[in-house]
Amino acid sequence: MEFSFDGDNAVIDGVTYTKKETNDGKSFVIIRSRDAGVHAGYVDSICDNTVTLSGSRRLWHWKGALTLSELSQHGTTEPDSCKFGCVVPSIMIASWCECIECTESASDSILGVKVWTK
Repeated sequence: MEFSFDGDNAVIDGVTYTKKETNDGKSFVIIRSRDAGVHAGYVDSICDNTVTLSGSRRLWHWKGALTLSELSQHGTTEPDSCKFGCVVPSIMIASWCECIECTESASDSILGVKVWTK
């Protein structure tokens, strides 16, 4: 998967998503799940205890924000120290226990963190 983000546009496998297209009334949120970690992306649907996100990243490790609440409102002040996975087009997360809506600046910050790979 190829991904790039310039602050206004995300390009995933050659498809460009602009803020207007991506937002389209969808909320950018941070989801904490019981069994699958922490994810950030756009809410496509919520059915019972399963949430489906598009344009989602797994947040494995973060710095520059003490809590997920702070990350959701202000983003990270240390993007080079964060370990966020690549963007996936769609993910279904069962057994989520927390959903925090992000501000626009926080979502830009999260999407702007370099993809962490080994």
